[in-house]
Amino acid sequence: MVEILPSNIMKRLPEQKFGTVFEKIAQKAQNGANIINLGQGNPDLPTPAHIVSALQEAAGTLQFQQYAPFRGFDFFKQAIADFYKKEFGPEIDPQKRGCSFQWRENRPLCHESVSS
Repeated sequence: MVEILPSNIMKRLPEQKFGTVFEKIAQKAQNGANIINLGQGNPDLPTPAHIVSALQEAAGTLQFQQYAPFRGFDFFKQAIADFYKKEFGPEIDPQKRGCSFQWRENRPLCHESVSS
C-alpha cells in the first residue's frame, strides 16, 4: 500500500485552535465533567417530537429532495418576513427584499438589506 505523506506546505500550517479546544472538551467529558457545549450550537435538550416529525415528513416530499429554487421558496421567504415583523417590528415584502440563506456566514448582509 502506498503511504501518502503531507506536503511541506501542509506541515507548515499552524494547528487549528478550535480543534485543540474541542479535544480538551472531549477529554474532560470522558473524565466525567458535565459540559454544555455552546461553542458549536449543540443543543442540550432533545429536539421536540413535533419538529422531528415535520422534518421526517418534509424529507419524504420530492421538492425537498432536490436543490431549492435559485430565488428560494416563497413560503420560506414569507416565514422570514413574519419572523422579522414579530421580532424586530419592520414589515418587509419578501418578494422585494432579499437576504442570503447562508445564514451564519451572511447574517449581517441580511440585516442590512432588511433595514435599508
